[in-house]
Amino acid sequence: TFFNDAIRAALPVMERASNPVSRRVILVVSDNISSQKGSDKHLIADLLEAGIVVYGLVVRGGIGKVINVLTVGKMHGLDDYTAATGGELIGAKKKEIDDRLEKVIGHLRARYSMGFKPPEHTVDGELHRIKLTIPAAILKQKGKFAVRTRTGYYLRRLNRKVNLN
Repeated sequence: TFFNDAIRAALPVMERASNPVSRRVILVVSDNISSQKGSDKHLIADLLEAGIVVYGLVVRGGIGKVINVLTVGKMHGLDDYTAATGGELIGAKKKEIDDRLEKVIGHLRARYSMGFKPPEHTVDGELHRIKLTIPAAILKQKGKFAVRTRTGYYLRRLNRKVNLN
């Protein structure tokens, strides 16, 4: 699947959204078998800088299952994008696509956004890693729940240029 190219093509469209601070999600429906080796690190950086989250709905046909077995399950190209941006991968059999898509939409509706103002010295063009942890006392009181975060952030630069290669 050429999802690296598809995500790259969606990036400038997402950045031209009418509300510049709205949540942005790219939903990729794929077999999660990349036509390229590995993920594009520059694309991940651009997604993080633009504040875009990548979700994947993975639907595997017969050939996809065979390739997955032959490669010992190592061709999971979307995994890096979803993990880095705080997204999620949800698998679906062909008969489950409607239900799984509904599940993805439900998860997107239930997402909360948290923000903070980083110190001024972080305007250096570098990735600043973040980690969100839930105190054990809260987990004990509230029970188990899912926390997905992006791996870090870049401060948005005005008039930044998107790498289209």
